[in-house]
Amino acid sequence: MDLEVAPLSNERALAARHKSQGRSRASNNVRVLPGADGRSAVARRFRDIVTDLTEEMGGNLSTVEQCQLRAAASLQVHVETLMAQMARGEVVSPEEVTRAGNSAVRALDAIRRRTKAKRPAKRTIHDVLASRIAAE
Repeated sequence: MDLEVAPLSNERALAARHKSQGRSRASNNVRVLPGADGRSAVARRFRDIVTDLTEEMGGNLSTVEQCQLRAAASLQVHVETLMAQMARGEVVSPEEVTRAGNSAVRALDAIRRRTKAKRPAKRTIHDVLASRIAAE
């Protein structure tokens, strides 16, 4: 017996493809890091950095911005972990600390530049007076 399946309309196909249940847990912010418990001190610190950077960037981030932000947060957590190991007197490669630190600084600087570009420029007193004169 042949069953004929009716094709989905374009709207229904789009809705089916974009259902929240059809997305990964990371996309739905259920679990930010797949396979990580999320209750460890490192996971909580990662979440805190992501939250702080998201607020600093004004929220409502694009996918690219979210990925960039998570990468920067993971680098910063790695640097902090290495620094804690050094503070406890454990042997840590100076090269690894330097590379991780430089990578974190570059990633955070890229976010800072993007945030600065999104914000409107501050108006000077000259700009305010010029706009008032022009309005008269």
